[in-house]
Amino acid sequence: MGKTLYQKVWDAHTVGTLSDGRTQLFIGTHLIHEVTSPQAFGMLRDLGLKVKYPSRTFATIDHIVPTINQDEPADPLAADMIDAIRKNCDDFGVTYFDLKSGKQGIVHVVGPEQGITQPGSTIACGDSHTATHGAFGAIAFGIGTTQVRDVLATQTMAMESLKVRKIEVNGKLRPGVYAKDQIFAEHPYARSQRWHRICLRILRHHFRQVHNGGAHDSLQYGHRRRSPLRLLLSRMRLLLSF
Repeated sequence: MGKTLYQKVWDAHTVGTLSDGRTQLFIGTHLIHEVTSPQAFGMLRDLGLKVKYPSRTFATIDHIVPTINQDEPADPLAADMIDAIRKNCDDFGVTYFDLKSGKQGIVHVVGPEQGITQPGSTIACGDSHTATHGAFGAIAFGIGTTQVRDVLATQTMAMESLKVRKIEVNGKLRPGVYAKDQIFAEHPYARSQRWHRICLRILRHHFRQVHNGGAHDSLQYGHRRRSPLRLLLSRMRLLLSF
């Protein structure tokens, strides 16, 4: 029986199995920001540890950056957090996208933007939105501060494998929900149909299960391929509609 994408990536990054049954999983890329990293770096200093693979760790500031007066934030706490991550990255040799580097931005945008997020990789970040990197064929985990420390020190995480849920997209679309999708709704083909349904399912899943929803699951989307002839006819109808 074939493996899911999640299983393939998981197996390729498994270092070993711990005594309690959890997997020691290698993390290919670690993204950090100014909110959850100061305490983790403080723990490293207390334990006398270094960052295991600084070249695999990338830092940016995004949570507390003001839109004006970025060099001198009005909030002293924000200024302290910016100074702290800048110093920590310098002390531990971590790549830091500073404000004037032209690379600073939202922590989950700079990954794909700078070519850091790669298909088939494992990614961790101390932020709940980390799973969005799954759209690029990676498996990504939002982690807590203690786990940020663990990844910094060992480049691995101890965790149990998640259950994989498959969402298969079939059938025709209803009339367009979004104005820009009207053409695709009237002349659906595999790509537009897949992404249309994915968006709706993600929204429904999020709003129906806001509290701890899907915390132990990995969602993988799929669809049945349309025959080449039907796909060609569908695209011809789309072109003729203009």
